[in-house]
Amino acid sequence: MKKKEAVLLSITLTIGALAPIVTTLAEGSYTGFKNADGTETNEIKPEQTLYWYENGIRQGVYGDPMNIKDPNYDGYERGREIYDPKSDAWYWLDANNDGAIAVDKEVWIPYTNQEEPSTTNGKWVRYDKYGQMIKGWYATEEGAYYYDPITGEMLKGMHVINGKTYMFDPVTGLKYYVSYSNSPLVDAVVLSQYTDGQRTHTIDRITPHCVEGQVTAESLGAWFRNPNREASSNYGIDRDGRVGMYVEEKNNSWCSSSQFNDQRAITIECASDTWHPYAVRDVVFEKLVLLCTDICERNGKNKLIWFNDRNTSLAYEPKPGEMVITVHRWFKNKACPGDYLYGRMGELADRVTANLSQKDIKIR
Repeated sequence: MKKKEAVLLSITLTIGALAPIVTTLAEGSYTGFKNADGTETNEIKPEQTLYWYENGIRQGVYGDPMNIKDPNYDGYERGREIYDPKSDAWYWLDANNDGAIAVDKEVWIPYTNQEEPSTTNGKWVRYDKYGQMIKGWYATEEGAYYYDPITGEMLKGMHVINGKTYMFDPVTGLKYYVSYSNSPLVDAVVLSQYTDGQRTHTIDRITPHCVEGQVTAESLGAWFRNPNREASSNYGIDRDGRVGMYVEEKNNSWCSSSQFNDQRAITIECASDTWHPYAVRDVVFEKLVLLCTDICERNGKNKLIWFNDRNTSLAYEPKPGEMVITVHRWFKNKACPGDYLYGRMGELADRVTANLSQKDIKIR
């Protein structure tokens, strides 16, 4: 063999011997997605089975030390989140599916810093058909959902999004199509400027007040527009039983010395005497019963509740279909709504609930 041929053969053998080592190093340093057949890919297709590798090792499989363990289920491994900078998206590696990314699926992610098991210490998120975490609005056949634009958490309850108030089912997160309306019992409209705008809580309370004066619907409205007063109510019932509207139901009033209460309550001022027990006329009380019945009926409630106890009432979270009575004196050292009305709150609740049980409610 010639010297030149020998050198070439040596180089070929050397390269051939090193080739497997070079390939192994390349595979071992790979970070990214692989298909089910083990081939590398940067293309994310709908409903594709993909696995995530870091330094050549598949992630999210059972036993991965980075997996999130659910303390609610004896440390059950759920999997882990990963961020892919190439697609600029978050993915969930499902430990129960050999680390494959979750596709078109809702996932419960427990918070990892919780000390005690609790189903409230975590978040529901959703991954779309590409396996990417959804953020913002998401529409399905059932309806619309909204996911926090930063964390991806499914919103539940009432939230303000881009200046608009939305209500989502407290369990499923499905958007409610809430439509606020006002009472057909209104005889006079004098809108007050004293409101924060649209409510940040659903309506589940009614708060009757006493005016401490035998006013008309119009004079009460003028009082609520006085810049020196900085007060308002949703409705008022005057001395003759006429109803005034001063803040639309979709908005909160400034009436109960409690922002939290006014965000969730329809407030009603009632013309009354100016002395203890601040009695109201029969025509006023009868209109209060009718107005409360109308408010409950339009807001999907079938029961008005009076607990006759501050702590019980304020701690109670009404069930669907329930409305709770609260009073001003529970939030500030005042006589309102006066002992006369306070003593008849149980009657008010019973009569309104009885009205709501009727098939045909005659409001006007």
